[in-house]
Order: sequence, then structure tokens, then C-alpha cells
Amino acid sequence: MLNLPHQPPIRFAQNVIAKEDDGVRVAVSFPKAPSLGMMIEAAAQSCAGLEDENGSTKEGFLLALKGIKLHQKAKELSYEIVVKKEYELGSMHYIDFKVYSCANQEEVASGHLTVALAS
Repeated sequence: MLNLPHQPPIRFAQNVIAKEDDGVRVAVSFPKAPSLGMMIEAAAQSCAGLEDENGSTKEGFLLALKGIKLHQKAKELSYEIVVKKEYELGSMHYIDFKVYSCANQEEVASGHLTVALAS
């Protein structure tokens, strides 16, 4: 389970599906077909699944967005999001994210987040 302060209806990230190289795949669900903003928030929440060098997770704060793209209109309520650390400087992490359809694994949205992880 992800350690998040969010509660429904704005808690979108549900659980870690798989750990990947410098990243994590997270199951997310929405109460209605999500907007791009909702998918960005779900990606930010998914960062809670990233571990530091000690194997622990931390709460973070979304600071900036870059290169955000909606590849197709969202029609489903459940998706998978892959977040990967591209690089970090202290508590600042530059994260690549991709949102995938659960039905056909097509990429729905993508972009980059800058997140500050709390100590």
C-alpha cells in the first residue's frame, strides 16, 4: 500500500504493481473518466512508491511540470502509471511518467514532474 495523506475522492494511486529499474508501476483508479489534471495528480501520488537508497518511501510535493502530453482521451476508470527517476539533486527529483490503459496497454498520457521529497 502507498503511504499517502490523500483521501477519496482525490486519492487515485492505489497500490504498487511492480518495481522497475529506478521506478515503479502503480495501479490507479478514478471515480469518473479522468481529465489530464487528474492523471498528473495520480502520477504525482505514484511517486510515493519510489524508494530511496535506504529502501524507504517518503511523502513528496509536486513543484513543476514539463512536456505534458495527452495522447488520447481517457475513457476508462482504471490505469497503470509508470514513474521513473531521471535524476535527483538533494531532495529534488526529476520524474518521467507514463499513463497506460489497462485494457490495451496503450499510452494515454506522459510527461515530466519535478518533485521535492520530504525528509
